[in-house]
Amino acid sequence: MKKINLPGLLNMYHSLSRSDGFDYPLNTPIDAKNKKGNQKSPQLKQITKQWIVSRIGYTEQNPLFFASFRVFSGCYPELFRLGWEMCALIISFLGLFCGIAQADPGRIYTHPDTAVAGGVSGSVNLELTHALAVDHERLHVFLADLTDGGRHFAFTHLPIGKFDLVLVSKNHAVYEGLSLGDTSPAISPVSTKNLATRIAVADSFFNRHTVCRIGFNGDRAYAFVERLRDKLTLQQSGEKLDHDLRRLEVIELEQAGDDWQMVNSRHLYREEEPPGPGLPFFQHFQVSGLGNIRVVDSVKDLGVILLSGTAIVGDRKD
Repeated sequence: MKKINLPGLLNMYHSLSRSDGFDYPLNTPIDAKNKKGNQKSPQLKQITKQWIVSRIGYTEQNPLFFASFRVFSGCYPELFRLGWEMCALIISFLGLFCGIAQADPGRIYTHPDTAVAGGVSGSVNLELTHALAVDHERLHVFLADLTDGGRHFAFTHLPIGKFDLVLVSKNHAVYEGLSLGDTSPAISPVSTKNLATRIAVADSFFNRHTVCRIGFNGDRAYAFVERLRDKLTLQQSGEKLDHDLRRLEVIELEQAGDDWQMVNSRHLYREEEPPGPGLPFFQHFQVSGLGNIRVVDSVKDLGVILLSGTAIVGDRKD
C-alpha cells in the first residue's frame, strides 16, 4: 500500500485552495514524527475537517461531510495509488462538484434558484459596491444587483426564510444586521482572552484583522471579522501579487471549558485592494433595520434605509 505523504498532501490542499481564488492557509503545525506519512495523523484529520468545512461548505452535521472526509483524508487508500497528479485532479473535480452542489462557497456567493420567486429590494442614501443577503444558517450568501449609482439593491430568486443584509459602501464602510446572538455573555476573562486568540490565529494568511462584533448562543460564539492581507505575497510562480486582499467572514466557535475551537467559517466578501502597507479597515456599523428580514414567495420592498456614517444606528422605512 502506498503511504500518504503528509507534507505533500498539505501542499496539494494549499495549491487547490489557491487555484480558485479561495485563500485557506493550512497553518496547523505538523508533528515531525508524522512526516513519514501516517495517514491517521491527528493533524491531517483536523486539517481535512477544516478544509471541507471552509472550502466545500459541509458542516459535520451534513451527511455528505463524512463521505467527503473519507475521500479527502485518505481513508480510501486506493485513491492515492493513482499518484498525486491524478489524486489532485480527482479531488479538484470533487471539490468543484461539491462546491456547486453546496451553494458554491469556494466562490462565496450562492447562485440564485430561478424556480423560486422570493426577493428583497430597497434603497439607501449612500453609494454601495456590494449588497449581500445571508441566511440565518449562514450556508448561503446572495449578491444583489445594484442600480441608481449603487443606491438601490435588488435580490431576486431568494428561497423562503429569514435573511440578514450586509452592505458595503464606496466610502469604505460596512453596514450589517447579522443575527449573531447575545452580546453580553457570562464568560470569564480567561475565556474572553482565549476567544480573541482563537479568532486571531484562525487564518494566518491575512496578516491583520479586526473583530467587528461578537454574539453568543449557548456554548457557541459568532464573530463578524474583517481580515486584511497587505504585505508581500508571492504567487506559486514566484511573481509578486500586484494587489492586497480584504475579506469579511462570520466565524463560529464552540466553547470547551475556558477555551474555544473554531467549527465553521463562512466567507461573506473577498475583494482585491490596491497594493501598499497600512490598508485601513472598513468603518463598521450595526444596523438593526438590516436584520431578520423574512422572505416568502414574492419580492419584499424595504423602502428607503437611512444609513448614518457616524453612529451604529439605522432606520428602515417600510
